[in-house]
Amino acid sequence: AFTCPAPPGGICLDQPHIAADRVNTATGQDQVYAVWRDFQNFATPMITCSKNGGTQWVAPLPVGQGDFPRISVAPDGFVYVTFRANSSLMVSKFSQCSAPGGFALLFTQTIDTIANEGGMCPLPGLDRCLSGNPALFRGPRVC
Repeated sequence: AFTCPAPPGGICLDQPHIAADRVNTATGQDQVYAVWRDFQNFATPMITCSKNGGTQWVAPLPVGQGDFPRISVAPDGFVYVTFRANSSLMVSKFSQCSAPGGFALLFTQTIDTIANEGGMCPLPGLDRCLSGNPALFRGPRVC
């Protein structure tokens, strides 16, 4: 779905997640979605999709400015990506890959405010906290 020219010793995509569309069909083939954290543009979650089971992919789109993107196709047929932007839990809504107007970001909004230190881990909607490194926590945590 995506390749990148990584700097020497570096990587540009991290934490990829995929989702298969069980709601919408496209010319008899599965629609598949992938999100990842783009290290070329630090803390920029990206998304792409395929209308033909992964044979071809559309150009990646930014999800928003943040970290830890996670993806799902909801029963309403839309694609939702949750991610963390500093102390905010965000959600971006996308049209389906085979939408008549094309695959597109419909909106991004804050759905909750979360603690930067301590607090719950994992966070509802995400499976990682902060950078995912428990050594960064200074307060009590629930994991």
